[in-house]
Amino acid sequence: MQNRSDTIQEFCWYTSRRFRVNFFKIVGLIIIYQSITGIFLRDNDFLWHYNHGKYFIEGDILKHSGAPNTLGRLMMDATLGIQNYYTARAFSFSLALAALLNSLLMWNRMANKILPITNSVAFAAAVFSLGLFIHFVLRDLDDCGLQIFLLFFLTSASYAISSGRSILSGFWLGVAATYKVTPLLFLPFLMWKRQWQAALWMIFFIIALNLTPAVFIGWEKTVSFNLNWLKRTKLDLTVQDPSHPTSFEVPRHQNQSLPFSIARYLQTYPPGHSLYIDHPLFLQFGNLKTATANYVVKSILLVFSGILAWRFRHPWKNESKRDNFLSEWATVMLLCALLSPLNWIYHYVLALPALFLTLRAHLSAHFIPRWHSIILGIIGFKVLLLHRFFLGHDLSIIMLSYKFDAFAMLLLMMLVLTIPAEKSF
Repeated sequence: MQNRSDTIQEFCWYTSRRFRVNFFKIVGLIIIYQSITGIFLRDNDFLWHYNHGKYFIEGDILKHSGAPNTLGRLMMDATLGIQNYYTARAFSFSLALAALLNSLLMWNRMANKILPITNSVAFAAAVFSLGLFIHFVLRDLDDCGLQIFLLFFLTSASYAISSGRSILSGFWLGVAATYKVTPLLFLPFLMWKRQWQAALWMIFFIIALNLTPAVFIGWEKTVSFNLNWLKRTKLDLTVQDPSHPTSFEVPRHQNQSLPFSIARYLQTYPPGHSLYIDHPLFLQFGNLKTATANYVVKSILLVFSGILAWRFRHPWKNESKRDNFLSEWATVMLLCALLSPLNWIYHYVLALPALFLTLRAHLSAHFIPRWHSIILGIIGFKVLLLHRFFLGHDLSIIMLSYKFDAFAMLLLMMLVLTIPAEKSF
């Protein structure tokens, strides 16, 4: 049966057939252009993973045991290393497009259990989400979708647990945390939500995926690599200067990590520092000592964690229409990018679910507070206009130095967590 919101939206321009046809024409041209540039004209992080996949295949991985990625991730990279370089890029690019489409479909199916809407409205919400984050998505497709795969893993985990399949959810979370470490955030999240079975299976699959390489490179190399990885991770956790989020990379303004972003407003960088920019528009604010700045950053993050813990304090209901399930899961996905020590803007493809849920609620013709719309406009202005395409390289770096992207994602997090209760996801 068609509800009131479906009737209201039935004749809107964004639910028309013309809208869908024009979208497919535009997106077809974008895919053709992006496939050429992403497959043949870029290297970026993909080359790094391709090479480490070859090292894994050759059994030469111990010479590269200082890599920040887990051994399980390098085993995954081996699926790229066994192919010709451009074949691997084409394979990854095509798979990423399929993963992106399937992720949006899964989020819509889950959301429909709580707020059913017509396919045309859901399609429009997906289109506007991709349009608003087009800069992030296209930049990730330059890397043949490496972050889109993480989006798919975490989406698959939410789809599984929403259907009561804790083992499958634990598997996908284990894959995600092996692929990139920050999805480990889901472990305390699951425990806080009393999802013990999924949490235990997540731990099991993380261990299994990082010991499985022993089949290919031997037990001794597997243990040695994993121990070296743990040692290096411990070293990164002991870094006391918040302007140096890792021990293995020079700080760059492109990094939109939340701790790094907070530190930007607490410290002053002298001439010659990698974060200093000799430009009149580059302003510095706080001048705290390193130890003090580190203490303030950690204190702010602790308060932030406490606020989220309070917001997430209720366990999910047993029925399929779990109150707040999707908004909370989308928030933790966004945190996987925000709290990463190295967070480039294209990592914000992980924010697509939060944006999709927010826009879906806006387009459903139900009441949304006016301030939601204003904040959405602010986010759109920042994400669509204040980047390199419009500002040029030098000015875009200065803009990145102010960490507006990180703060825009915090605003998006607030929106998805404050969708009116009767429409909460």
